[in-house]
Amino acid sequence: KTFIRALAQLSEHLPEVEGWIIGSSEEDPGYGAECAALARSLGLGERLRFLGHQNVLDVLPKLGVLMLSSISEGQPLALLEAFAAGVPCIATDVGACRELIEGQSEPDCALGAAGRVVPFADAKALSEAARELLSSEETWQRCQAVGLARVRQYYAASEMLRAYGD
Repeated sequence: KTFIRALAQLSEHLPEVEGWIIGSSEEDPGYGAECAALARSLGLGERLRFLGHQNVLDVLPKLGVLMLSSISEGQPLALLEAFAAGVPCIATDVGACRELIEGQSEPDCALGAAGRVVPFADAKALSEAARELLSSEETWQRCQAVGLARVRQYYAASEMLRAYGD
């Protein structure tokens, strides 16, 4: 719902923006219906699409940013997948989202930010972060480069196996 509210705010500044909600609504049909009703009440119309289950290889290359508005996470693979596809990310400050976007160790942090981290349940902050990334090609490209570097350097299969072994 935070994403839907953020999209409504973002569309006031970027009327051409389109948001996609990806994933099955079958796990909690009631929540899916609440989200659809919220989107209707905010007048999002065609600016918000509920895509259901999708192959990430098909979807990620079509995104301007990946927005993860979770209230709880572990280490979200969606962020790593987006980085590997060259997509900057905006995520709430839960679980390992901050370390994935901003880095964990000193050399990792030195790479910079691969997007933005915002407080959870803060649609305004989510919207502002998306507006910043989508309105500045320089910022977007810098975040893209950092995400690609971070996933290659710290999350390649060989590095993850070594870290797990350690």
